[in-house]
Order: sequence, then structure tokens, then C-alpha cells
Amino acid sequence: MAYQGHKFDCVVRGTHLVSTLLLILSWLTGLRMAWLNSESPLFEPGSVIDTFTPAGQAHLWHINIGLALLFVGIVYVVYLFLGGQIFRYTALFTDKRRDYRKKMFYLWIMVFASVTILSGITLYTGMYEGNGGYGFIKATHHYGAIILLLLCLGHIIDVIATKGLRINSMFFACDWDWVLQRRFFLVACLVGLIAGLLISVILMKPATLVSRSLERRCVVDGNIGDGEWDGVDSVVVPAIGGANYSGGIAEVTLKSFHYRSNVYFLVRWNDPDRSYNRYLVKTDTGWVTQVSEYLDIFGESIYYEDMVALSFGNEDCASTCHMGGGERMGRHYTDAATLDVWQWRALGTNPVRQADDLWWGIYDDSVTGGRHEDNLAGGGYFLNLNADWQQPYFISTHSGMRYWIALDMDDAVMLRPEMDTFAVGSKVPSVLTAPMKGNRGDVRARGRWAGGVWTVEFSRTLKTGSRFDHHFEGETLLGVAIFNNAERKHGYHLRPVRLVVE
Repeated sequence: MAYQGHKFDCVVRGTHLVSTLLLILSWLTGLRMAWLNSESPLFEPGSVIDTFTPAGQAHLWHINIGLALLFVGIVYVVYLFLGGQIFRYTALFTDKRRDYRKKMFYLWIMVFASVTILSGITLYTGMYEGNGGYGFIKATHHYGAIILLLLCLGHIIDVIATKGLRINSMFFACDWDWVLQRRFFLVACLVGLIAGLLISVILMKPATLVSRSLERRCVVDGNIGDGEWDGVDSVVVPAIGGANYSGGIAEVTLKSFHYRSNVYFLVRWNDPDRSYNRYLVKTDTGWVTQVSEYLDIFGESIYYEDMVALSFGNEDCASTCHMGGGERMGRHYTDAATLDVWQWRALGTNPVRQADDLWWGIYDDSVTGGRHEDNLAGGGYFLNLNADWQQPYFISTHSGMRYWIALDMDDAVMLRPEMDTFAVGSKVPSVLTAPMKGNRGDVRARGRWAGGVWTVEFSRTLKTGSRFDHHFEGETLLGVAIFNNAERKHGYHLRPVRLVVE
């Protein structure tokens, strides 16, 4: 079949239009994700990018749009092949009537489209090696998308400049002869659907962590040198996008088993610095919480503590993340289900050997999203600052409590005003902690930092009887978030882990 100039049938027009719309949505959601992770002035709250890019479940939309582009591409190629129109591709190399510069231009569009899609798949599936691999693939995807955008804009300008009013021939001047070839379109859709489903199943398939019943008890102390975790099933997931990451990634190892009525989890990740950085500082006008000079929408990322959170339920952590605009970085809430969340804090909960037992539900308000706390009958962690007197509630006389003050110890001394003889610039711990009682204290946890690695062990009964706690049986989705000395900006993984409790 000879090259037919600008004559296009409706399938070619339709796939071109749908691809264009999907590419626009992909760039917009990608910009929102870049906004979440960037420190560039272009991405400040209230900037043009922040204002005009979609908020909400940007991660989920970006991934699904990429899959939709794959489906449309497969349908297009199969249709051209079945309908005898594959010359639209081969003409790039064989038709001498086409300017070689345009041929190279279109070829580069296809190359960078392929590079962007493949690097996006690699990022989603975690098929890279360590910090270096992640950095290279992230840069490839980022700059590949930018170059593809510029090439597409150049293509539009070229079409307008050379075709004038005939630009509508791609989108609107439909040649209804395609009806005679509708069987090719239906077959192409069927092939695209089957291929798309297979690709989706392969890409979306989560890593599986099997929690088996073992005849061994685990002492929850953050120490793995006693062989308790030998031979236990494990998975490794990359946590990306958090604050203070060297290379932008932390490799997180997850393990689990259960013994009688208790389930145990081990979480290990690389962190070169143990962060116990929460203090009250004495000033000329009283005591204040030590904070960074410039805070962004993610809160503190210098004077804070290390944390890790685990989530269990029928929704994965990435799907509950709704990115916000303006002064809000976003909130976690679910579509309908309840997500059980355990949050361990290096200062807030570790001294009392616990993790904070939380849960996420449907959207509640713009402040909390869907975040809730289990019933607290007593204890917990608090700020050690009397706002009325501008001084600490407690000081410690124990040499081991230089970073926190445990209220269940006799060395916590209430500070009376006449006792405040501290010099300006003095520091005392800003975190008060006591063992949590009630449902909020169901989770035992203990972490240790050594050699640039945090090791945290968790334990809880398989079933608590609370409707806000996950009952460990069968299959569920497991998510993990790593906070490296950061209040809110945590590392995350896009694919959930499938947890199977045998």
C-alpha cells in the first residue's frame, strides 16, 4: 500500500487523540509527584505547578495512565499490522518523499517514549540495584519525560507550520471507510486487552512474605544475634522519596513468623545516622522547641527522630496517599476499609518498648485525613514544654536519658520555676514518654541502631478483638514507611507486599 499523505481512518485518529490525552495526564500527575519530592523554587506551595497539577492519588493515577498508554500502543500497532497500514511506521525508513530530518524527529519521539515507559516500569517494580541504580533510572525517567514533552511540542509546532488548517485531519476529518475494517479493530482491542492484562498482572504482582508458624519465641529487643530470625522468610523492598536519604533510597528488609498466639515482624533498613534530635532550647525569653530556620510543608527534617511505620489491610499504603495542594502535603485515608498502622518512634515509643497503634479510615477532615488513634487509657508520648510558663515540665537526673525523659522512671524530676537556673543555650529533651495502656499499647516494639543499620522488632497477638486492629490470618497487604529524621516526609514503596499468614 502506498503512502497516503494525511489520510487517516478513525482508529488511527482515535488512538492518536487518546494517546495525546493520556500523555497530558501523565505529565501532570508526574509533575505533582515531582512537586512532592522536589526542593526547587518551581515546586513551592502555591506555585504554578502546585496550582495546576492534579492532587489526590497521583501515584495511583500515574501508574494506571502508564498502563493505559501501553494498551493503546498495542492496539494501534496490531491494528496497523492487520489493516495493512504498517507502512505508517516503515515509511519513516523507506519513503523518500519524507524529509530525513522529520524522520529522525519522529524516530526520537518513539525512542524517548519507549525509554520513559520502560524506566517507569523499572521504578515501579524496583528492578534496579541500590542507590546508584535507583538514581540512574530516576534521572532517566525524569529527563526522558521532559525531552519527550519538548519533542511532542515541537511536533505540534511543525504540524501547525506545515499543514495549516489540515491539522484537523488527525482528529476530526474522519474517514468512515474504517467501518469495513472494524474486525481488525476488534481483534486489535482483544489482543491489546489480553496483552495489557498480562503485563498488568506481571507488573502489579507484589512480593510475597510468608509468616509461618514456628516453634520458637522471639524476645522483642532489636537484637538478631541470637538466631531467632534464622531461616525465616523475608523480602527486600526499596523505600524512595524520603527526606535525608543518601542516594534517595533505603533498602528495607522485612521478616515475619508467628508462635502460638503472637505474630512477630522484623524491619531492618540502612540509616547512616541515628537521629535523637528533639530538644527544648533555653532562650532569653524562655524555653522553645528547637526547629529548623526554614520549615516546608513536610515539617521538621533536621531536629527530629527516626521512625518506621507498618500498615496492614486490604488497601496498600500508596493508594491511601492523597497528595494535597497549597500548604498541605497530603493526607492518608482509605476508600472504605480500615488500615491498621503501627508506628515506632526512636524517641517517642522505643524507650518504653512499644509502637503506637493507629488506624486509617475514610476521609474525616482536611487536618487529619483519615488518621485515628486506638483507645488510650494512659501513658503515651508528649511534648515536654509548659507553654504557659515557657519551661520544661520535667528534667532528668539519669545519664541515660539525655535524649528523652521516661516518666515511669524515678529520675524524671518535675521542674519548678525556682529550679530553672539553666544558662541561655542549654538543651533538655523535648520528648516525654510513658508506657501506653489500653488498645493503643497493644504492639510491643524495640529497635537498636548499629553500624549504620536500624533493626526494629515488633510483636502483637494475632487477634486483639478490636475492630480497628487487623486480625492476622490468611492474606493481607503489608506496607512500610521509613522516616529518616523527618516529621512527615517518609520513604515509601509503590508496590505493596503480600503478607500470607499460614
